Amino acid sequence: MNDKPNNGLNDQTRGIFFDLYGTLLVFNDFDHANSVWVKSFYDMIGEENSIDHDQVKEICTDILESKINRDSADCLTTYETKIKNSFDKNGIKFSLEKIKIIADRTAEMWQQNVQLADDALPVLNELKKKKKLALITNFDHSPHIRKILNRTKIDVYFDTIVISDEAGCLKPESEIFELALTQTGLKPHEVVYIGDNIKDDVLGAFSAGITPILISRNSKSHYSNDFCFQSSIQILTIGSLSELIDLFK
Repeated sequence: MNDKPNNGLNDQTRGIFFDLYGTLLVFNDFDHANSVWVKSFYDMIGEENSIDHDQVKEICTDILESKINRDSADCLTTYETKIKNSFDKNGIKFSLEKIKIIADRTAEMWQQNVQLADDALPVLNELKKKKKLALITNFDHSPHIRKILNRTKIDVYFDTIVISDEAGCLKPESEIFELALTQTGLKPHEVVYIGDNIKDDVLGAFSAGITPILISRNSKSHYSNDFCFQSSIQILTIGSLSELIDLFK
């Protein structure tokens, strides 16, 4: 990997696309966030359904790992659909309205251990003066993302926001990047993508013809980087968002 800036990068770049979690939002303690998330499920469904914490943990693992599409017929998000599907498999019956409440509350409990990076607002504010900005995030519960973006006041900086739950595709698939390109009217060679995950962000951007920039804070992301990366391609790496200011002067 190459951590030296490409001097020609800012001459051709008209748009800067961002990942969300691990990039603009950072974890105080990733493992604790997951533990709190599991406990929130237990508090909401455990006693009522006579299931212990270990069983709830298994249900949560199933929710995380299941690969299913959102149930648009019942107007559920992908996350709500996964919750309903896992509950059904375990004989847990809740109304759709209760499932929506569980989804919102558990997402909020997880979010308590995530915060906006200290340099995110000033960097977005500065870059917005010069470039088109977009957000591309893998997340199964789009109402939560919209709420968090509004709460942190960063939604106003993006020309478009692409959430996998709404898009029906997710990183590292090129389709989700292509959606952002279409919505901003930009070409792949005119865009860079900032993300913290080699598989989803770096290789995903490459698959769409977009130049990736890896942000590496030496912290654990919500996506694992346990991915075999063997390539002759040199990747520009930054240690903080603030470095983007000098890169795109």
